[in-house]
This record gives sequence, structure tokens and C-alpha cells, in this order.
Amino acid sequence: MKKWMLCLLAAVTAAGLLVGCGKKEKEEEVTELAQLNTEDYVTLGQYTGIRIEETEPVVTEEELQEEIHNQLQGRVELAEVQGRAVRKWDTATIDYVGKEDGVAFEGGTGADYPLEIGSGSFIPGFEEGLIGAELGETRDLELTFPDNYREEMAGKTVVFTVTVKKIEEYPLTDETAAQVSPETPTAQEFRRLLYDNLYVRAVQTFEQAVQMQLIGEIAAGCEWKKEVPDTLVQSYLVRMKDNLTRIAELYNTSLEQFLYAMEGIKESQFEENFKPDAVNAVQEDLIIQAIANAENLNPSEEEVEALRAEEMENGGYESMDAYKEAVGEQYYTTTLREYLMADKVMAYLMEHNEIAKKASGQEPAVTEEAVSGEEEAEDGTGAGAEEGESAEAADREDASEDAAGAENE
Repeated sequence: MKKWMLCLLAAVTAAGLLVGCGKKEKEEEVTELAQLNTEDYVTLGQYTGIRIEETEPVVTEEELQEEIHNQLQGRVELAEVQGRAVRKWDTATIDYVGKEDGVAFEGGTGADYPLEIGSGSFIPGFEEGLIGAELGETRDLELTFPDNYREEMAGKTVVFTVTVKKIEEYPLTDETAAQVSPETPTAQEFRRLLYDNLYVRAVQTFEQAVQMQLIGEIAAGCEWKKEVPDTLVQSYLVRMKDNLTRIAELYNTSLEQFLYAMEGIKESQFEENFKPDAVNAVQEDLIIQAIANAENLNPSEEEVEALRAEEMENGGYESMDAYKEAVGEQYYTTTLREYLMADKVMAYLMEHNEIAKKASGQEPAVTEEAVSGEEEAEDGTGAGAEEGESAEAADREDASEDAAGAENE
């Protein structure tokens, strides 16, 4: 199972999967967690005092530059660059000639081609090979075509002779920052906004990874008394297939094509391929429900009503009836409650287990505030690096708190 699918499964679970209508008397018709006596299915093992190590959240300069590029691209005009070499996300205008054994091959020659470095438009190694090239420089790039390239060139080693004729970038200035984001009228504020947004995402990714590890460790210590109801497994598969269909539509492709591209399977093989993962996911949901039962973490009616009211207000609905109609009966009565229960359990587990952050080994992006602090410290006008670092740490703590709030929402 690829990592992308594991992340999707986690997202589907967090969104509240096990939905249904009303109470059922027969176990084989069960479609809601609340209908089950979890003790009939699982005996919990240790779920507190577990040590989890996960790489600390960090935003690198490369990630920040990519986000700046993505925000500016298509919104501001390219500007020609002088006095520096090609960087990732520049647009380099190039002439190139590709040769195999010294002979130019068909389709391997181009002139005045505007190539965005990092776009993946050319074969692997081509764009990377131009990073650091100076204006007017000519480079020979020895590259190998991928095995899945068109038949006549697949797997062949060639040499591209490339000349850089112009270097352009989407410039981050006070003017372009205000143009793209009026609430951040300076380049410094715009950069900081994007950094903070990326850090919030990094914290969310960190917390999701920790939670997945925790549930995995807890599940490994549980004893299963009998198989989970197949109706829950089928419910999970239906929801998962619906989510994958929507994702495929975002890429303007069919579910059949998406599954083949990501997993190498046909749509008819969906249940066979993913049922074991669905069973595992349902077991994890039952474990979460069992912990909620053991620690009295099931949401009260007041908590559920408060969340409904919050979502109604945030969604701009005029009344609770309008909100209920928009979200649907199942979400209103069941999914929302299960989401809130799972959220409370995960908060409990994060608090009652040891979460250790491992060094990422990556250099974090430097914010403008940190740069200013260093310059002031050097010329004796500032309070020094320690204060700057403390401020940065406080900012990161705030971002972490914001991330936790966003996760809860």
C-alpha cells in the first residue's frame, strides 16, 4: 500500500466514515460505531505512556520559495534577471541540441524555448542540470531517457548541449506582494504569511503522523475477539471509493484511470485490493470508540449541539434547518458526533503519551524578522540573536496552536 493511500485513509477516517441510519437489531446490519458494544470485539492493551518519535515540523527555504513562486505565477509578470545564475523556479530561455553518439536525433532540438526550472517538463536531470548556469553559458548534459519514454528513445543515453539565453523570475517586491495579497502590502509581510501557512501545514502533518503511529502501536497491543461487522467494512469501502472518485475528477480523469496510475489496478479490483485496509481502518475506529468509552470521552449532546451551531455560523447558514439540509441527515446525526468523539480521543492520546521530536536535519527557512535581528545584533543596535530566536520560537508555538485549532475545526 502506497503512502498516498494511507494518508487518504487517515483523512477519510478523520472525516467520520462510519455512518448510517437508526438503531439495528441484527449485528450484520450495523452501520454505526455507537451501535456496537466494543468489548464484544476488542480488548484494549496499553494506550497511554507510549513513546512516539517523529521528525520535527520544519519549513525549508526551498519549500518557501516554491510556495512564493506558486502564489506569484500567473498573477504577476515575469521580470528579467541580471547578475546571478539560474535558480529553481526561474524561467530560462534556452537553445538546445540533443545528440546520440554525436548525431542529433529527431525532436531533440529547440531554440528560444522558455523552460520553467522545476516544472518537470523535460526528462529527469535536464532542468536540474541548468541550476547554477550563468547567462550565456553553454552546458553539456549527459542524460538517460526513462524506460517508459517513447519506444525509439526509451532507455537511451544522450547528450544535450544547452545555452542559457535569458533568465526570468516572478519577482517578489512590495508592489507584487500587494498585488497578490492586499492584506500583506510588503514583500516581508507576504513572505512571513506564506511561511506561517506552510508551518501550520507542517505541524498538521507532524500531528497526523504521530497519531497514525500511536494508533498503530495501540492496535498492535489489542486482542481481537471476533471480526468486525462486514457492513462497516463495506461502508468504509463505499466512502473511500467516493473520495477517490472526487480526487480523480480534480485531475480530469476517471476512477479507472486514476487507480491504474496510482496502484496499477482496474476498478473491478478495487474491493479485492483495498478490503484488507478497510478492515484495518474499521478496527482502528473501534479502538478509538473503545478508548472513548473507557475514558468517558464520548461527546455530550451539548458539545454536539455547540459544534453544529459553530458549523452553521461558519457556513453562513440562516438557520439550523438550512444547515441540516445542506450537510445531510447522516452527517448531522452520526458523522459529526463520531468526528467529535475521535477528535477528543486523539487529543487525549496526544496528552497522555510521550511525543519526541527528532531533528529533521534540514535547515529551516530564515524569516525576515530573523534576518533583521541578526543584522541588528551584528551592528550593536539590536537585542541579540537570543531574543530573535525566542521570538521565532514564540511565533512557531503560535503557529502550532493555530494548526491545532485548524485541525479541530
